Amino acid sequence: MTMLHNMRIVVFTILVSSVLLGCSSTNRVAKQVAPNSMLDQWVEQQAFEISLDWAYPSASIALNNFANTRLAPLGSTLNNISLIGNPNYIKMKGDSLSVYLPYFGERQLAAEYNSNRGGIEFNGVPTRVKLTKNEKKQSYMYTFFLNEGREANRMVITLFPNLVANVSVTSSHRTPITYRGEVSAFTQEQLSALE
Repeated sequence: MTMLHNMRIVVFTILVSSVLLGCSSTNRVAKQVAPNSMLDQWVEQQAFEISLDWAYPSASIALNNFANTRLAPLGSTLNNISLIGNPNYIKMKGDSLSVYLPYFGERQLAAEYNSNRGGIEFNGVPTRVKLTKNEKKQSYMYTFFLNEGREANRMVITLFPNLVANVSVTSSHRTPITYRGEVSAFTQEQLSALE
C-alpha cells in the first residue's frame, strides 16, 4: 500500500511540475517578444538609459585588500559587488553619451589626481561608435571609445531583448570591469532636461 501511495505522489509531483514549467516558459517567451520592439525603437532613436545593479571587477591585489576591509555593500562578494543604492547611469541621447559608473579595481598607470573622480565618468560625444545587431539573439552591441583626459576607455554595451544590459569597460589606466543592469526609455521629463 505504501508503494502505491508513493507512486501516486511521484506521478502527481511530475504532473504539477510539468504544468508549472509549461506556464513559466510561456511567460518567458511573451516577455521577450514585447520588449524587443521597444528596444529596436530605443536603439533607432538613440535614446535610452541604463541603470546598473552589479559590478564584476577583475581580480587584483587592491581588490583583495578592499575585500579584507569589509566595506563592500551587503550581499557583495569579492568579484560580485552590489550597486543597488549607489548612483550610476549610462545615458544615450543622439550622438551624446553621459556615463557615471563607480569603479572597483586597481589603477595600472598614474593619472592626474582628482579626489572627486574615482569612478568612470564621461560626458560628450565618443570618438568612435560601432553598433551591431545579433539577429539570432535579437541583441544589440555598442562599442564606444571614450577619451577623458589622459585616460582612454573602450566601453562595450550589449542590450538584450529582455531589457538586460551588460557593460564592459577596458581602460588604459585601470584593470577591466564588467557591469550588469537594465535598459529603459527616458521619461518625458528626462528628455526635456536633455534637450
